[in-house]
Amino acid sequence: MRGEPVFILMYFMFVIIGAGGLIVTANLSPIAKDLYVDAVPVSLLGMTLPALTFAATIEPVLNGLTRPFFGWISNNVGRENTTFIAFMPKGIGIYALCRLGANPFWFVFAIRHGFL
Repeated sequence: MRGEPVFILMYFMFVIIGAGGLIVTANLSPIAKDLYVDAVPVSLLGMTLPALTFAATIEPVLNGLTRPFFGWISNNVGRENTTFIAFMPKGIGIYALCRLGANPFWFVFAIRHGFL
């Protein structure tokens, strides 16, 4: 019920996660420009696009596809386990972006896996 501590905590977590994703999406261009990968072509899935365009295009599409998938996982293994399963690739993706982000392929890959 609204107003209960569990609801308030879950709503706060929802807002923080949503805000984090929006902040990263808004800063995708400056990040790519700092790493000098914004205009470098990347070939994935039979398409060749500049890394920044590829990351900005594929991220929301795959984000929408993974939501039902993680809902299914949540129904089968529980909410807490699903949270662990979902956030582990995020942590790895953020670390990969820091270490390998200067490579255009890894930039696109890390952006996708770092920000589900």
